[in-house]
Amino acid sequence: MSRSPARMCSRSPILPQRESGLQTFAVRLAILLPDYPGSGRPDRIGRPAFSDGVLTMTLNRTLLLAALLAAPLALPVSAEAKPKADRTIAAVDTDSDGTIDLAEAKAAAGAVFDKLEKDADGTLDTKELQGRVSRKDMKQADPDNDGTLDKNEYLALVEARFKLADPDNDGTLDAKEMRTPAGKALARLLK
Repeated sequence: MSRSPARMCSRSPILPQRESGLQTFAVRLAILLPDYPGSGRPDRIGRPAFSDGVLTMTLNRTLLLAALLAAPLALPVSAEAKPKADRTIAAVDTDSDGTIDLAEAKAAAGAVFDKLEKDADGTLDTKELQGRVSRKDMKQADPDNDGTLDKNEYLALVEARFKLADPDNDGTLDAKEMRTPAGKALARLLK
């Protein structure tokens, strides 16, 4: 024999039998809050130990607390994505026009190549690339099939990704274009 939800709720030592959903939420949250007069701690028979006036005050405090806790979750996702593209542009944009052109991208990529190239053999292998290039992209960017990229091959890959990230073919990339998947793939080569 199964119990109905109403019967189960009526036997609960915490929840009163006839409460609205918001009052139930307030009582549950009030139980978690520290003890203070009128905190809503249940008395011995399972009813809240406060009157209607205190319930309203506790409900207001509970709603305020819930709103304060939920406020950071209301931030838009795009607010987190913008700074990465803006930081990349700021780091690469030498003429401070707010965009990246191909010459700036190649200059930054050359510096990254020199920084990543640890063993002084003039090439980057998959270990030195540190996940910046997938295996598929590595095969496409490595015409001599030696499993490494020399500086010219790396810069050719940067140029190819730059062209993919520039759908309007104006020769520059702005923050909006850097936030696209192609722009993010280029940014991995410039950092």
